[in-house]
Amino acid sequence: MKKLFISIAIMLLPFILSGCPVTVLLSSMPGKVNLAYIPEPNVKPLAGSKNIAVHVAVSDLRKHKKVGNKRIFPSDIVMAAIYSKQNIAYVFKTALEKELKAKGFKTGSGSNANVNVLADITYFYNNYGIGFMSQSAVAKIAFSVNVVNKEGKIIYSNSYIAHGKLSGTGVIIGSSMDAGIALNKALKKGIKKLFSDRNFINSLLSAKQ
Repeated sequence: MKKLFISIAIMLLPFILSGCPVTVLLSSMPGKVNLAYIPEPNVKPLAGSKNIAVHVAVSDLRKHKKVGNKRIFPSDIVMAAIYSKQNIAYVFKTALEKELKAKGFKTGSGSNANVNVLADITYFYNNYGIGFMSQSAVAKIAFSVNVVNKEGKIIYSNSYIAHGKLSGTGVIIGSSMDAGIALNKALKKGIKKLFSDRNFINSLLSAKQ
C-alpha cells in the first residue's frame, strides 16, 4: 500500500508543482453521473397497440461498469473512473417502457405478455476530446434488441449505435456532469433509432393477442 501511495505521489508531483493541486485531487476521485431518460414529446398511440402487452428485459453485458474517466487538461492524462448513479440496465429498461406506453402498448410479464423485447447493452461510455478552441464530451452507446413471440421464436433482431456530444468552451475535460449530459443525449438518440425502425414496431404489432 505504501508503494502505491508513493507511485501516485510521483505521478502527481508535476501537477502539484505547476500550481494545480485542486484539479489533480478532484480528478483522482471517482465521479458519478446522473442518467435520466426524457421521453419523446407528442407521441401518438399506434393503431392496434392497445391490446398488446410487451415484456421488457435488459441485460448489461459490459465487462467494465464505468461510463468514463476523469482527465487532466491539457495533458489529457486518464485519472479516476466515472460511474452512473443509476443501474444502467434499469435506466434503459425504463426508457423502453416509457416509449412503448406512449405508443399505446401495455407492459406485462410472464403469461400476461404477448411479446418479449430483450435488449443487451454492449457499450456505454463517454470520452473527451480537445479541440483548438474548445473541448467536447463525446458519448457512445451500443445495444442489440431481439423481439421474441410467445412461442419463443425470434421475430426481430438488430443492433444499434448512437452518439451524444456536448462541445464548447464551457465543457470541462473530466467533468462528470458534462459526461452525464453527453451520455443522456446518446441514450435518447439510441432509443429514438430503435422506435424509428418500422420493422421493430411491426414485430410488436404482429404479436398474437
